Amino acid sequence: MSPDASLEPEWVDGLRFCPHCGSRGKATECTYDGHVTVPAVKFDPQVIIRPGDVLADRYRLTAQIARGGYGAIYSGEHVVTGQEVAIKVLKTDFGGPDDATIRRFFREARVTASLKHPNTIRVFDVGQAPGGAFFLAMEMLKGPTLEQILTERLAQGRGLTEAETIDLAVPVLRSLGEAHALGLVHRDMKPSNIILADFGDGEPVVKLVDFGIAWMHGSSLTTTGMALGTPAYMSPEQCEAAELDGRSDLYAFGILLYRCLTGDVPFRQSSAVAIMQSHLRAPVPDVRKAALSPVTDAFNAVLQRALAKRPVDRFARAADMRKALEAVRDTFWPDEPEGTISMVESVTPLTHTPKHTNISGLVNLPPPNSLAITASQPSSPRIPVANPHETQKVTAERGKT
Repeated sequence: MSPDASLEPEWVDGLRFCPHCGSRGKATECTYDGHVTVPAVKFDPQVIIRPGDVLADRYRLTAQIARGGYGAIYSGEHVVTGQEVAIKVLKTDFGGPDDATIRRFFREARVTASLKHPNTIRVFDVGQAPGGAFFLAMEMLKGPTLEQILTERLAQGRGLTEAETIDLAVPVLRSLGEAHALGLVHRDMKPSNIILADFGDGEPVVKLVDFGIAWMHGSSLTTTGMALGTPAYMSPEQCEAAELDGRSDLYAFGILLYRCLTGDVPFRQSSAVAIMQSHLRAPVPDVRKAALSPVTDAFNAVLQRALAKRPVDRFARAADMRKALEAVRDTFWPDEPEGTISMVESVTPLTHTPKHTNISGLVNLPPPNSLAITASQPSSPRIPVANPHETQKVTAERGKT
């Protein structure tokens, strides 16, 4: 018999909490599913976690490096081994622990720790900090986010080239391929969740991070009618709070690739709901007309398939999208240097055009009438958006926004 979520007792001293099913009791192992329980300590907003603190007698915080809606991330080190780590601390300024948030936090630890691909961030440990806050110890990554790179490029009037965009996409799609095979959907594919990590050898490694709102098949943590994600990058089915699979991430990743090439997302409105309506109904603008450097018809065909409104019309797997992009790279840009180093250094804009070979069959779309290479600036004015690139929770009726 499983616990009844509608009959949740108060958080009181002496009780323990199962982060897997949400039940409470005094046993160190959950009587429903056998998972280890944690102390049900009410969050104390008076306890301020700051650099210099030692968490769980294991990790010393050295500096705060980021802060968001659910908590903060610190740089730190293991007190015995000296290993550098990133510590994600769930914030303590709730009136009491939020069950879904804590369960999602522990699930992030479990599912991310199960991912072994070198292009996915590694998780080492999970524990509880002073004041009842929970923390996650992760691989420390040093290097810019894709968001920072795109911002710097746009300030110079440039985006990524098609070849660079493909070189970025391939390792991310490899990471997603492993996650999707395990039934995991990231749900928050955006430039700030991709890091070009510097390990000291001069060759940045693309890393996909932040599985904090990830969804797993069979999970009950996604509230019906609640759309979680970043509106600018949400798939149509995500906007409807419908059931998701890996094809949702491929749509979001297509939006991200569009921004890499154009410097902006395809849908930019004044509200999250308006953006979500566009994902559901509006056609994606032609990337070849909006791009800041040449884009081939073949790449556009791959992108259009990834951005299909219906999941059934997209690539079935991340590996399929990766292979299609690799074929574009090998056919049209064989002379461009491979790798991601050019993405963090000054790159001379392309002055040559790619070879013309029709490979549209790879993405099951009709062949283009001609090879279109354009590099025009978007003509429409920029419309301010309220936090279009931040992760949000949007309440929506299933099938409506």
